[in-house]
Amino acid sequence: MSVYDYSNLVPEVHYFIHRKCTPEWCIIPMYIPFTDFTYVVKGEAVYHINDKTYIAKAGDIIYIPKGARRQAECVADDLMECYAVNLMFKDNAGQDVQLPLDTITNIRQQPKVLEILHELEEVWTGREPGYLLKARGLACLYVAEVMSV
Repeated sequence: MSVYDYSNLVPEVHYFIHRKCTPEWCIIPMYIPFTDFTYVVKGEAVYHINDKTYIAKAGDIIYIPKGARRQAECVADDLMECYAVNLMFKDNAGQDVQLPLDTITNIRQQPKVLEILHELEEVWTGREPGYLLKARGLACLYVAEVMSV
């Protein structure tokens, strides 16, 4: 896959969280109106996506496209820590775009990805003027880095 094939991608960040799961954490079953693009830093979680079950582990990117049915729960003896970003992926013409990624892709621990996500966390939680524009730029860097691994 080539990141250059997606040079017209315009991500819009709708939600961001650096999540450190508790034993009670779960995602209730629902069809999502956004793309879930999550990087697992530590631990594990069980995801059910369109009636298939996946185990997400440290170093995994979880890619759940817009319109998918999603549900998840933690693994109690190995609680997940992750960076979850909910995005809308569109092209320059405003058309929805799906990335050519598997539901789970292990990219290992990537310092550059973590650096981008730390910066996105600062921008998102700070909510200073222009934060959505900065978040969009960081989302572009995040996607480009993941697709280049």
